[in-house]
Amino acid sequence: MITGAAGYIGRHLLSPLLNRGYEVHVVDIVPNGVREEGLVWHTCDLLDHTETAKLVRRIAPKKMIHLAWNVGPGYSTSPSNLDWVAASLNLMNSFKDVGGKRAIFAGSSFEYDPRYGYCVENLTPTTPPQIYGKSKAALSNLVCSFAEQHGISLAWTRFFPSYGPNEKPSRLVPAVINSILTGKPVKVGVCNTYQDYSYVQDLGEAAFALFESDVRGPVNIASGRPIPMRDIETKISELMNYSGKIQWGAVPPSSNGSFSVAATERLNNEVGWLHQVELCEGLQRTIDWWKQNNRERGTALRLVTSHKSQAMTVPISPSRRKSLFQRTAEFLLRPFKSCIVRLARHIARHELTAIENIRRTNQQLTTKIVEITKIVEKMENEKQNISNNFSLTIKKSA
Repeated sequence: MITGAAGYIGRHLLSPLLNRGYEVHVVDIVPNGVREEGLVWHTCDLLDHTETAKLVRRIAPKKMIHLAWNVGPGYSTSPSNLDWVAASLNLMNSFKDVGGKRAIFAGSSFEYDPRYGYCVENLTPTTPPQIYGKSKAALSNLVCSFAEQHGISLAWTRFFPSYGPNEKPSRLVPAVINSILTGKPVKVGVCNTYQDYSYVQDLGEAAFALFESDVRGPVNIASGRPIPMRDIETKISELMNYSGKIQWGAVPPSSNGSFSVAATERLNNEVGWLHQVELCEGLQRTIDWWKQNNRERGTALRLVTSHKSQAMTVPISPSRRKSLFQRTAEFLLRPFKSCIVRLARHIARHELTAIENIRRTNQQLTTKIVEITKIVEKMENEKQNISNNFSLTIKKSA
């Protein structure tokens, strides 16, 4: 069972799992259109503890990869991090109840104190300044102790920064690439920092290698190589033959520290996985992906415009037109997907709150009715006693 498989890193775990012959049960809050042999999709809101427990009992997985978390806007300081700690603990407990044996949980390099540049598992302090890192660090301690207590083999991945296809457009690498592609000014920070940056497919393959191993506890998932951030922007401009000027310092600097690199001895020696994709190759793949993505987006928008004006000049087969319309719909709905999910979750919570309030009110009314009934019965008994006493008094008088 895997959560978060539709995410930025999670999608790179599906192919290795399927190629290895696993029956993969993917848990997501919204249905996904991907259909492959060996791939089973389940719709579930992991924040709903009852439904999550029911789903885990139904699947009864022996192995689990848990990647899901809220990484939307403002996630680093969002109170929802506490909700995800609770949801993850519930998931772990449910996994234990069905006899789960091996689990991988996703952590982050943000668990480390940014004042320490060289990050070593079980050595570098995990005292981050923001609630996201604190929540991940706390969850790591809890699930690792819980797993050890119940005989579950558990590894905790600490993913370091990455780049590649499907990254958020606002992030550094896609922002530079898309600025060049669209002819906009290339605005970046001072970029005088050194970060451990990897191609995202590498992170997915490293996590899969960890999943297949018997290694337990925290493991850094990274290249182990510090890269000058300025070199990334420079290399992108070279690969794209950009002759314009890069506006250094036009974007506020990040607060993640001036130097951050992972110790990868556990990953390299114990897991047996080594860094695969070099920077130039990874950047070129990313540039090609964004070019293709932008072409498809442009084609889709042009198709909508042409269809609306009934002025399509190039014949398109019905199957091709259907495919383009589907991609257009997916593209247009993509920005609203997370908003719709959050809105649905908000409405559901309010409905549950209203139902709970009604239930409590009914209980209170029922209690009051019982109390009133007892009072009435008591009054009837008192009335009967008074009547009997009165009759007895009259008889004695007679």
